[in-house]
Amino acid sequence: GGARRTWTVGFGVSRSVAEALSLLLHEKAQLPAVAATPSGFRHGLVEASKAGDALVVFECVHEGPLLTAYFDRLAHEGQQVGLCMGWLTGQERAGEIIPLRAPTPAERVLEAVLRAQQVAHAAAHVAGTYTDGFTVLRAIVRPGDPFA
Repeated sequence: GGARRTWTVGFGVSRSVAEALSLLLHEKAQLPAVAATPSGFRHGLVEASKAGDALVVFECVHEGPLLTAYFDRLAHEGQQVGLCMGWLTGQERAGEIIPLRAPTPAERVLEAVLRAQQVAHAAAHVAGTYTDGFTVLRAIVRPGDPFA
């Protein structure tokens, strides 16, 4: 919640979860967030990042050594820029880790979606932008309305 901007990245289905977190942070926590692939971030968006920004990397499907090396390089470059690194993964990495422990890739993706919702919820509390869902509902649906 204290980051100037949050960058969320992932490949394949992990990119979809990164997009979901970006949207949740923007809509629910009212925090600037941008989703991309790790490559898109490394070869362009990183230039718009600054120290204190957060980079959240989703790795829902365990890939081979090539992708592991790529993510290690991304983490190293992120630390050089001064980004706060966050990972939703089943592997140990430098930075804050939200472990994904589900046994199958499909279950890890579902677990990552749940964790993304929890991250957005916590970020909204830290940023002071949290609004209880029922408060929003009561503002939209008023007692006495014919549709209530």
